[in-house]
Amino acid sequence: MAGPKKNDPVPGNGAFPSFSMTGTFTVTTPGAITLSPGDYNIHTSYILELDTPCTVTNPPAPVSETVTATATTPVNTRAISLGSASGNAGDSVTVTGSNFTPGATVTLAGRSGTAQTADTATVTASASGGISGSLVVNDKTTTGVVAYEGSAWSADLGAGPAAYVVNDTTPVPPGSQKLTTTVKAGTLSMAQAGDAVGLSAVDFGKGGASTGALNTVTVQDFRGGPAGWSLTGKVTDFTGPGAKIDAGALSWTPACATKAGSPSTCVAGSAGTVGTSGATLASTPDGTLTGGQFTVDAGLSLNVPAFTPPGSYSGVLTLTLT
Repeated sequence: MAGPKKNDPVPGNGAFPSFSMTGTFTVTTPGAITLSPGDYNIHTSYILELDTPCTVTNPPAPVSETVTATATTPVNTRAISLGSASGNAGDSVTVTGSNFTPGATVTLAGRSGTAQTADTATVTASASGGISGSLVVNDKTTTGVVAYEGSAWSADLGAGPAAYVVNDTTPVPPGSQKLTTTVKAGTLSMAQAGDAVGLSAVDFGKGGASTGALNTVTVQDFRGGPAGWSLTGKVTDFTGPGAKIDAGALSWTPACATKAGSPSTCVAGSAGTVGTSGATLASTPDGTLTGGQFTVDAGLSLNVPAFTPPGSYSGVLTLTLT
């Protein structure tokens, strides 16, 4: 860990000022992890540049912090693409994919909304996890194609759905007229109720939580395809009169609501630190047909150190919709 090589001069035999250091570590297994200060160097600059080594004589140091790492579900990176986006009933469509389990039997299947059709085929994944095969599509209600390992569709072991449309080639009876309309796909967009948030004031010498609420964000997903969306945010350090509050001091508690009738359901991100690396505010999953309108909110809390110099501090929270 490291901290800034700068502080006010310390008089002889004076108390050494407190300071902050930051660093990162990688969690490899789930469980409780206790962090405590170990040996470190204090850098001094007076006539000479020196590093003074300090040793913890009775480890672990009395000041420590315990964090708990939870087990995570492996990310599913399986993906498929189709040789064509539409065809007549009885046509075959080429399905290619990647990142499947090498040697696994993979089922190719048609989807009609959230249900699987009777149109299926199987292929075997190559040594590199790639797949390639053809699926004959007879069901006229087909809206997509999926590929999965195992005996039944699973989002954890599958890919898709990739959008697919069966052309309606039904002959028009004599004396009849075929009426056709088109539903045009729209865009994925967001709008926010404002661009400024005033957090509550805290007292010098006490510090603590400076709280407020994110301006409501409205997400409209009018694409009508199989892809979900993710709304993330990251924040800069809060700068003020000759000092700053670290971006890692800002945390949020997300919430989201789905407008009635929307095909997708919004899921709020986890409560916790926002920071410069960012965090998820809300999302919707991939599906056979996605879309809808959603409102996203969050409670905000900035942990202000007790003796932060008085004044106004501001940071910029950037939201990204993908």
